Amino acid sequence: MAKKIRLALIVVVALSLVGLTGCAKAKGVGQTKTVTISSAGFTPSDLIVPVGTTVVWTNKDSNIHTVSSTASVFDSGVVQPGKKFSYTFDQPGTYRYGCSITTSMSAEVLVQR
Repeated sequence: MAKKIRLALIVVVALSLVGLTGCAKAKGVGQTKTVTISSAGFTPSDLIVPVGTTVVWTNKDSNIHTVSSTASVFDSGVVQPGKKFSYTFDQPGTYRYGCSITTSMSAEVLVQR
């Protein structure tokens, strides 16, 4: 009898873990979105992603840029031409950012549950 109870508990725990993993995947965990940095700005300039998504910015310009959150949530530092910066958005909200070198460049990421 004790073996049956133990086996039943193992099955319940295993199914719970599978269910949690499925929920995490549905919320964006493991998803990646890309943004291009150029002299024209950030493309796309507005991005909507689920919680858990990693956004990768690639500097395709010949000049250096930054990817700097206006609320100091993330800051790439200098991103050299051809280099990348990434950030994973774990909380819902609106994240505005820009380039601290070329201050006319701005964009935002809307993170949804």
